[in-house]
Amino acid sequence: MNKTTAASHTPSSAGEAAGFVAAQTLLALDARHPFVARSLIDAQDMHRTVMSGFPGWVDDGSPDPRAQMGILSTWTVDLRQARLNLVVQSSLPADWSGIPRAALAEKPEPLTVDRTFRIGDQVAFRTVVNPVHSVPPPPGSPPKTRGTRVPHTRPEHVKG
Repeated sequence: MNKTTAASHTPSSAGEAAGFVAAQTLLALDARHPFVARSLIDAQDMHRTVMSGFPGWVDDGSPDPRAQMGILSTWTVDLRQARLNLVVQSSLPADWSGIPRAALAEKPEPLTVDRTFRIGDQVAFRTVVNPVHSVPPPPGSPPKTRGTRVPHTRPEHVKG
């Protein structure tokens, strides 16, 4: 799905512009390595893997460290090559030296995005979604137990 939008704020002066700076890294990881495999089966471990690139930027126990550092991440798995492709964006540069060398399929590829947007600029976005539905918890589960998210597998459900 592609969507094009224009800047949508009222200018205070002619030629108003806004800057966007972010650090991005593409990590190509060996999905067969135990460090990576744990991240693939446990969402909390994937969170720890992403956050491992930002040691010492915020105090342990600090509220909302991902938001404080502007960290976003997404990943895909290439089963043919047994690779986890992890893309991490943040407002701070990452340090991936804490990832075991043997877990890296390739050297991390850092990229600094430094872009200025002016009123009227057109920006295109692409969104990839994973359609899921929630299966209720089994009868007799403790109160407030969440259901299980299950991927939709039939085209008519995915379209919905």
